[in-house]
Amino acid sequence: MCWQRLLLSCIPADGASLLSRKFSIYNATSAEWISILKISCDFEFPSVKEFAIQNLETSGLGYPERIKVYQNHNVDPRIHILPLIVEMTMRAEPPSDGEAEIMGWATAATIFRARERLLNPNGSSTIATKVDVAKAILTVASNNSSLKVKADATGAGNRVASLRVVS
Repeated sequence: MCWQRLLLSCIPADGASLLSRKFSIYNATSAEWISILKISCDFEFPSVKEFAIQNLETSGLGYPERIKVYQNHNVDPRIHILPLIVEMTMRAEPPSDGEAEIMGWATAATIFRARERLLNPNGSSTIATKVDVAKAILTVASNNSSLKVKADATGAGNRVASLRVVS
């Protein structure tokens, strides 16, 4: 089935030789384009590889899914992965846990670090001196439903006198 998809993707639109770079329009699912990408990488078909990547860009796959596919198939990161990471860095919300799982936690950490640098261009983190620990704990806990922590009001500055775990 993969070979059939690969061959269909190579049929020239103008009826010229297979060396033509003008390919026919071929409607395939994201999974089929991923299969075509895999085969084109395995057998070193650079034109078909680019064609598969072009179609994956418009396939409806999200940024994390495309990042994962491109990483798995050694697609040039400067050309295809970096723009996706920049888009995720610049959007209003950070990557969700699910997105981080898909694209990998190392890539998600890259995005988080870039967002932090953009928010704090001086490069020095002053958060440790500006935020009290109780507030930091409550903020972390509010972003993770499995952590149910309440801080007693006895904390001051960057010290917390006591924490109470809520079950």
